[in-house]
Amino acid sequence: MPPATRSRKQAPPKNTSKPALAAETSTVLQPKSTNSLKRPFQDDLAKKGKESIPLGPKAKRVATTKSTTKDPTPDLTQVSPWDVQGTYRVDVEWPKIDSTGFSLSIYHANRGHDGCEYYAAFQFDRIEGIMRLCPQPEPSNDDDPKNKMELKRFEEACCLDAGVKPGPNNKKWVMRWRGREGGMHLGKKVGEEMNGVATWRYDLDGSCESTKFQGIQVIFVFAFDGNLFLVNAKKIAKFERGERAMLPQKLRDQWHDLRNSDWELESDSEPESDLNLNGSKSISSAPRKLGRIISPRNSIPVVRQGSQRIGVPALSEYIELRPEWAYDVTGHWEVDGMDLDSQGIWKLGAQDSLTLDIRMSNNPRHSKIQRQLWATFDFAGKIIGTMRFCPQPKSEEPRARSVREFEKACILSAGCWPGPEPNGQCDWNARWRGEREGRVVTWLDSIDADVSFEKDSNGQLIFTGVFMNENLPTLFTAKKIKDASPQKGNATTVTTSWDKWKRKQKATGQLAQRYLSGGLVDDSNSE
Repeated sequence: MPPATRSRKQAPPKNTSKPALAAETSTVLQPKSTNSLKRPFQDDLAKKGKESIPLGPKAKRVATTKSTTKDPTPDLTQVSPWDVQGTYRVDVEWPKIDSTGFSLSIYHANRGHDGCEYYAAFQFDRIEGIMRLCPQPEPSNDDDPKNKMELKRFEEACCLDAGVKPGPNNKKWVMRWRGREGGMHLGKKVGEEMNGVATWRYDLDGSCESTKFQGIQVIFVFAFDGNLFLVNAKKIAKFERGERAMLPQKLRDQWHDLRNSDWELESDSEPESDLNLNGSKSISSAPRKLGRIISPRNSIPVVRQGSQRIGVPALSEYIELRPEWAYDVTGHWEVDGMDLDSQGIWKLGAQDSLTLDIRMSNNPRHSKIQRQLWATFDFAGKIIGTMRFCPQPKSEEPRARSVREFEKACILSAGCWPGPEPNGQCDWNARWRGEREGRVVTWLDSIDADVSFEKDSNGQLIFTGVFMNENLPTLFTAKKIKDASPQKGNATTVTTSWDKWKRKQKATGQLAQRYLSGGLVDDSNSE
């Protein structure tokens, strides 16, 4: 028999992995340790907001931190209506006048459960009164412009459905005001000169520590005594509960008490072509803070230019050479400062250009025209037209003048040229006719806008002033880019360019009338 051998027991294979921590394998509840080194690694990660990782022989303790950035929340001011009730700080943007002591408070007045109205109480220097506001209506065939509404239609539009508020989708409103000059009890009734366009804005100022009332603004045109004022009002406080509840009814009563029946009679008797802004006159000789912005002016006496002039070189009865001291304003100009975007008019693109071509009619073939300063303009293809200029009279007493009186004032007297004082004329009045986004606009030939020519410190010619975009005065600055080319004998004259817009408006009206009466027939396929 073979010898017996003792079998050797082999040792189990050596386990190279680390033993599991007791805290990981034990199911026994243990008191929580305050030593972070003794806590389970997974618990530490969960508490620190880190992702858990698997534990094992090849596991690496690499912790990845979760993003702590909060999901962006929508800006409610861009989607929800705005609470415009409250007290406002008033700044007169143009002209720059001292508005200290001016006040404006806007109220949202409920009309039972199914309607509301908007009123405002204001005091601008010697003028104290009430405003009413309504959303700007959509244009229709008989609206020109779309914010021109008769009083009855305006008051009907002011009776709003419940919940109607200014907001990101309801920024453009129409405003009318009534009041008294010299106090609400004894002053003369004034107002109702024109509908003003009011634009609401919400522009949050992040640099301000307190954002409670930041952002709510309303920009509107205030017309008084033939003058237009561009007002920027910013909300600074809310109302007390009692004030908010009691005043709306008082404002309704005051609005009706301030009505003057003479205003409607005057407006009915004035033809649209001779529209002017003759409203109230001052009942006191004391100076007012509300100075002239765009004031109607006295007519300039027309002086026939002939050889009797002394010191002014002349070629004929109607041609006058430019003096050495005068500015050569004729030529091509580019507008580099017109804030149309902030007023809600339109947003200019990178390729949009705003240009003017200023001309001087000084041609012997057009003796009836004599010497006149005028321009054609093209603002990004959205507003195009003809602009005419006349010197601003030295008199400070405003007086409304008709379109015909303005046209006579555009004929320049002997020696009247744009240039520095004392010889030159820096300040001028301007009116325009043309098209705004395809719609003919001629009624603005009744409103004077102030413009001026001057040179900057580098000798660059600058043209600044106000452009009347509907009822909204828009400040602009233009620089001369190049001189005018020699004018041809058959070039378009100022009267031809000026009158064509009236003819176009008349033709458009006749075409619309034919269409409405069923007389417009498409004959494109006729033999």
